[in-house]
Amino acid sequence: MISRRVLIVLISAAVVLPVAICVVAGVGYLLSTMQDKAAGAVLGHVALALGILWGINLILLLVLQAVNTLSQGDHPPDRHSGE
Repeated sequence: MISRRVLIVLISAAVVLPVAICVVAGVGYLLSTMQDKAAGAVLGHVALALGILWGINLILLLVLQAVNTLSQGDHPPDRHSGE
């Protein structure tokens, strides 16, 4: 069974990383248009690195969810009916 904390961290990162990518890329573009090409290029590379981390995060999240589902076995889910 995969730790619940690990799944929470991966899900949180999956939500936060796209926002960080947009902010970093936007600031990089802003700096590039203000004639600071070096800083714009650096932030462009940082945004690319964050995008790669986001992709790895999503793959890990998918694999860990699959492992978590398979480790539960063939036990039917408990159903609580109000009848």
